[in-house]
Amino acid sequence: MRAFGKLAMVSGATLLVSGLECTRHIELMILQDASTSFYELGEDMANKVETLIDSLNDQIGTVEASLAVWSDKPVPFRGVGYTRGVPEHREVDRCYFNEATFAMSSDPANLKLGYERVDSAQAEGGDYPENPYEAMIYAALDPKVNWTQTGVDENGNDIVKIMLIVTDDFPHYYGEANDGINSWNPDGEAWTFWGQDFAAYGALYRGNDDNYKQLFELKTKLDADGSLEETEQTEFDRLLDLLGPAEWATLPDHPGTFEASEACHKYEYPKLSQVGDVLNKENILPILILSGQSMVDNFKCADRGMAVPDNSDSWVDCLVQVYDQDFKDAGIQKYLIARYSDTADTLIQAIVDSHNSSACNHHHCCHDYHHGRDYHHGRDYHHLGSRRVEYQRI
Repeated sequence: MRAFGKLAMVSGATLLVSGLECTRHIELMILQDASTSFYELGEDMANKVETLIDSLNDQIGTVEASLAVWSDKPVPFRGVGYTRGVPEHREVDRCYFNEATFAMSSDPANLKLGYERVDSAQAEGGDYPENPYEAMIYAALDPKVNWTQTGVDENGNDIVKIMLIVTDDFPHYYGEANDGINSWNPDGEAWTFWGQDFAAYGALYRGNDDNYKQLFELKTKLDADGSLEETEQTEFDRLLDLLGPAEWATLPDHPGTFEASEACHKYEYPKLSQVGDVLNKENILPILILSGQSMVDNFKCADRGMAVPDNSDSWVDCLVQVYDQDFKDAGIQKYLIARYSDTADTLIQAIVDSHNSSACNHHHCCHDYHHGRDYHHGRDYHHLGSRRVEYQRI
């Protein structure tokens, strides 16, 4: 997260409108991608969290925050392991990890400690896409976060509920968990875990190349000889326990509840409509922060008819388009999609405007709102619903 300390995304929410001061109470839930691409940024994020909270408190007066992390669903060819992972690297895939999550707090020490504990949730991710949408449902409904259930705080200030989702990859979609299971099961219709094509497929399954190859070799010997040596059988059982089971049942649809987080491998990825329904019902504004990474593959944009510039930023350009369309398809009423920015004033104003127009509880805070107002400060952009807001990128 290369510019986390500069991302004062929700600052400036104490706003003068027609000479009247409008005070907002911000509840900020940070939902952090914990897959391998963020390993090296963990310490930097922890160091900058205190700066972020100080900035928000200086400009708003009341900011409370919490934190949870996520990676992917631990089902075959999607996430690593069956709620396990690569033990020697502690790379355990989880749909949602709230062991270090705390109730909304204005104490920056809590959030900094939470980031320091992100290390315990580091995950491989299995394949390249991750599982942000399921994590968003859990974070919106997590009782540990203690979101305010009314529109105002005890002092009568408007509550602005924000979920800051940080990632650098595509999302998984409804149906893809069962697709992975179909490829794993011996009687699946696709190329299978036990088939000769496995070696080629397994090579793309990040972090477990050696484990999968060894399991495949032992399975091949077992099929040929009918048995294994005692030490080989022990190793075969260990690897199958780590990466298995030998056969998965078809997963039912996700119920859209927080309780599903405790056994997320038993459910399909949620539908986009489920994500939108939860965020809209809880009146949470999602802000998606996208970072680039070394692998650039825009086939998902091309497949969806999205134009991608032929330059070094094409990866993030593609991600922006994909998530923007997904949020629209989910029916999410208000959202922001951004890159890391060192000129966040336009984003700040966009957040204030979005709540002035739809979630304001004091008439004077809603006065003089201008629908469709654009802010032009550079060549890059994010979206607030259908409105484009341009700003500088670092």
